[in-house]
Amino acid sequence: MITLMLITTFFVTSADSATFVLGMQTSNGSLNPPNIVKVVWGFFLSASAIVLMLSGGLDAMQTDANSDYSQCVPSDFRPNCDVILNP
Repeated sequence: MITLMLITTFFVTSADSATFVLGMQTSNGSLNPPNIVKVVWGFFLSASAIVLMLSGGLDAMQTDANSDYSQCVPSDFRPNCDVILNP
């Protein structure tokens, strides 16, 4: 029971921190972002987590990580991306 409480506390505080940081970044660096901005980011974060869980959870993400297209990420400038995108 204590383990479950600690894990829940970790996820809640992590989500709170993530919404706060995203709120600061999207409100021009304001140190106190508006609550509506934090609520919107919280909604998007929780919706994306729900979609990932419903689509198969960790197994689906690991399967996608092994595909060829996941190696070609826009922020990752690998030379093999040209081979995948232009066969």
